[in-house]
Amino acid sequence: DILRSDTLVLTKAAVEALEARLK
Repeated sequence: DILRSDTLVLTKAAVEALEARLK
């Protein structure tokens, strides 16, 4: 499902950005 795939990618990007900010 494309919508689910896009959401997963966006969520992963958001998590990585948040972790980078915390470090």
